[in-house]
Amino acid sequence: MCLLPGCLSCSLFVILFVQISNSIQQCTENCHCLKKNLTLNTCPKPIIDYLNIELTAKEIRITCNEMISPNFEDVPSFDAKFLTSIDEKSPLTLESMVQQCAGTRGKRIIYGLNNEGLHSVSASKNILKDNNSVKYLRFVRTSNDANITLLESNFLTYGSQLNTVIFNGLRLVKLANYLQNLSHIETLDLSSNGIEELDDLVFHNLTNLSRLILHNNTVRVLNGNVLQNLTQLRVLDLSYNKIDSLRKDTFVQAGNIQYLNFSNNFLQTIDNNTFSLFAKLERLDLSQNPTLTLKENTFANLTSLKSLNLSRCDIRHIPTGFLKSSPDLIALNVSRNAITKLDSNCFENLKKLAIIDLSYNNISSLPLQLLQPLENLREFLLSRNQLSVFNFDLFTGIQTLGTIDFSDNLISNFTNTLRKFKAQDIILKNNQIGWFPVFLIRNVPGLRHVDLRNNRITSVKIMKDLIPQHVNVEIYLNNNQISQFISEKPAELTNSSNQPNWKLMMDLSENLFRCNCLKYEIEQLVPPQNQSVILAVTSKENICYTSYPNYNCPLIYIENSPKECHTYYIRTENAIVVDCTNRSLEEFPVIHHLKTDRYEHSQVMVNLSLNKLNLNGQERLKKYDNVSDLDLSYNDIEQIEWLPKTFKELKLDNNRLKSLSPEVIENFRNNHKLDNVSLKNNPWQCGCSDIELQKYLTEFNNIKINISDVTCEDTGEYLLYAKICDDELALKIATPIVVIGLFIATILAIYFKFNTAIKVYLYSKNWCLWYVAEEELDKDKTYDVFISYSQKDEHFVEKELLPELESGDHPFKVCFHHRDWIPGEFISRQIVNSVLDSRRTMVILSNNFMESVWGKLEFRTAHMQAINEGRARVIVVLFGALNEDSLDDEMKTYLKTNTYVKWGDPWFWSKLKYALPHSKTRRGLSQYSQESFHLR
Repeated sequence: MCLLPGCLSCSLFVILFVQISNSIQQCTENCHCLKKNLTLNTCPKPIIDYLNIELTAKEIRITCNEMISPNFEDVPSFDAKFLTSIDEKSPLTLESMVQQCAGTRGKRIIYGLNNEGLHSVSASKNILKDNNSVKYLRFVRTSNDANITLLESNFLTYGSQLNTVIFNGLRLVKLANYLQNLSHIETLDLSSNGIEELDDLVFHNLTNLSRLILHNNTVRVLNGNVLQNLTQLRVLDLSYNKIDSLRKDTFVQAGNIQYLNFSNNFLQTIDNNTFSLFAKLERLDLSQNPTLTLKENTFANLTSLKSLNLSRCDIRHIPTGFLKSSPDLIALNVSRNAITKLDSNCFENLKKLAIIDLSYNNISSLPLQLLQPLENLREFLLSRNQLSVFNFDLFTGIQTLGTIDFSDNLISNFTNTLRKFKAQDIILKNNQIGWFPVFLIRNVPGLRHVDLRNNRITSVKIMKDLIPQHVNVEIYLNNNQISQFISEKPAELTNSSNQPNWKLMMDLSENLFRCNCLKYEIEQLVPPQNQSVILAVTSKENICYTSYPNYNCPLIYIENSPKECHTYYIRTENAIVVDCTNRSLEEFPVIHHLKTDRYEHSQVMVNLSLNKLNLNGQERLKKYDNVSDLDLSYNDIEQIEWLPKTFKELKLDNNRLKSLSPEVIENFRNNHKLDNVSLKNNPWQCGCSDIELQKYLTEFNNIKINISDVTCEDTGEYLLYAKICDDELALKIATPIVVIGLFIATILAIYFKFNTAIKVYLYSKNWCLWYVAEEELDKDKTYDVFISYSQKDEHFVEKELLPELESGDHPFKVCFHHRDWIPGEFISRQIVNSVLDSRRTMVILSNNFMESVWGKLEFRTAHMQAINEGRARVIVVLFGALNEDSLDDEMKTYLKTNTYVKWGDPWFWSKLKYALPHSKTRRGLSQYSQESFHLR
């Protein structure tokens, strides 16, 4: 600490509260007079003319120089958290804090506070007594705590030099005590002090006051004498109070006011002549007075008025000519009211009016003469109304228009589009526009921006010959339903100086449209909804720009594109895609002779899903050139009569197909390029007309058509396994049964009951072989039996079955694929031939068999042959312990409804040979028992 007598006051000022190092600095800076051997009384104090005190919840911030940045980082900070109050009796006062600030090099200081322990803060007149040269004083409390910040009533006694006083958040009650002898004050800001009442003559002594701000208090009444003597007053702000009326006598001596703000009050009425003395008033803000009523002469005599704000006042009608006495008006804000209609002459005599804001009202139409008097109109804002028509006539003759904002309306139509008017920016976003209004580009000279975001535009069509010279327009088309861009083929590049010079930049992001030269490549990098697509259109080219510069490319022009669809080129597939999805088409479009201006495509992919197609125009399908993929799903197709000659994939899901004609099935068979046909979710009838489809399903089981796609509507079973045409056969059998009568029925009942035992017995005795023989029926078949087995069971077949079956007096002729199949033939074709050329198909059913794909195919083929012929052709031999869980539903159903033989059964060979084809001349089986037995 400083040890010299002349610096004693410095050390006492900071005792117990300031660090030793800072005390030494203060003594060095403020007591430099010691070098001159001056005494305490003659040592000069720091002079400040700017003082800013901010009280927050956790600290006090003090600034003593207006040139200092308000940034409080790296500012000297002192701990005052031990204080429970700050007043004249506390160890540390506001006066000492101010002097500490004045003594610092940075002229800024911070004192940390304990908000919970601090009960009160008080400021006395001594702050200005020691600093009576202050011209700018700001005392602000920003916290909402209950701590009281009290200004003594004589706080400003020594403020004779004050020019600006700002007291915010200090909860002042009686103002008169604070404002005496302050004739030099020019700006007084008493915002947010909870002031409820303004006494008469409260500002009487402030004769030089030019700015009075009483924002955010609770003043209810403004008496006539409150503003007396304020002849120099230029700005009066009483916004955010509770004033409900204004009278003429209030402003008798305040006629020089230029800015008047009564926004956010409760004004209901304003006397007719209230503003009659305001010949110099330029800005008037009456916004957010929700019950305000306008009278025709409310604004009479405001001859200098340039800006009027009447927003959020619940105004329902604007009186005719209500501003005709304000010819200098430049800006009018009547937004967020309840206006439904405007009179044609409500803007009478307002030739200088440049900005009109009528947004957020309920206006549904505009008089054509509304804007005619407005020679200097620059901005016309009508967003969030109920307009349904954009009429070009409304703007005819206005030469200065900059912005027209009709966003968030109901606009779906444009009228008088051949008229021309000038404008720079037209905002039509969030409307119901269904087509691209190219006439805006053609008939609005000087246009720079058109905002058409969030409308219902489905396509963009540009007639390049009609675009005016030197046009350069940015068009925002984001988030529409655009899937198609149509324009003429770009002009050939020439050196002619007469080439049109214009450019349109179109933002097509968030649409169905993609740059057709790079659609798939971009979508692999980023999802479509996040893609940026900008299309630059000129007379010479159409260029696609994306957020990936390497993928910018010329838009590919595709000739003969169907107008109903979006057509684009996929470079990775070398294909032209015709996307007609969800177009409500009832007739097949013409898709013929497609070609691009840059590439030779190798295939065409056509998507006609989600439409209403049936037979109308279906014959056009046969002329679809080079189609590889054809999607006809989700239509109303009841019958397919025509198809392209070749295709790789066909989708017919979710239609109304009941059957497919033999001609269509023949098309499938002859189309060697066919990979997949999808037929699910159709009402298949499974009648006699589906025999060819059933055969095709059998032939290409789950290879080209998924068998589960074709399910009978009535029964729910797969067509592949359904017994079709049974009704006709049942009728033929039923008739002779009725004629024969009950006697034959009884004999047949006995026969059917003991049928199997009788036949086995007769066959074993070589009796009545004519009764059990069937060789005449199958005399054209090559083999007696075709054995279907798993390769893993081959040893059992070769060593056990074949020797017995192919030996003896009357051996069976066996088709054994390991021996009898022709190498190189398709397996599926050889399976079908083996089944058809054999009188029986013997299935060696084991766990290994159920794991064999080809084995299952052999079983299904034989089973279908038996169903079609109405005869038992399949013999199932159970081999080994069978895991029933491995059986599929088809095999389980068969075993429950048909007989089988089991290896290891004592009667195995008797049962098996009986089940095999019978010969009239066959002998043997005498070694077996003559007892009656069942196959299982």
